[in-house]
Amino acid sequence: MISLLSEGSLTFPSEQLFKLLNELEGMLNIITPGGQLEAFTILQLMQLIDNNGITQIGCDDHLDSCTSRLVQLYLYNRPKMLCKRYNKVNDENREEERKRRKMVKIINQQSKKKGQKKGQKKGQKKGQRMGKRKGQRKGQEKGE
Repeated sequence: MISLLSEGSLTFPSEQLFKLLNELEGMLNIITPGGQLEAFTILQLMQLIDNNGITQIGCDDHLDSCTSRLVQLYLYNRPKMLCKRYNKVNDENREEERKRRKMVKIINQQSKKKGQKKGQKKGQKKGQRMGKRKGQRKGQEKGE
């Protein structure tokens, strides 16, 4: 399947590369069990790599430089991917919260309108009391 889709640009990863990336991913999972980055995550990962060592990749002449470059790329790209995933989930949660707040606001506005209508009787204007017409004084009756 890969060879059909590659068109010459995609190659099969070597066993050493696969093992290196699995080790790095395992170390990252040890440091960030919930998948959330913290301020010193990269430094902790670098210390863990330094203490435990990792599979080296490349020919004898370029073993250190090739492995170092791959680890640098991993340390640069993997946190970006974690941040993107976190932001996507966080944005979805914010959008849902915004929709809920909007619905609550609409419901509150509708209930206020209903409350105003219940206080008024048919044909009565806002602020007008029953039994008195505009311009009538206390003690005056209709027709006087």
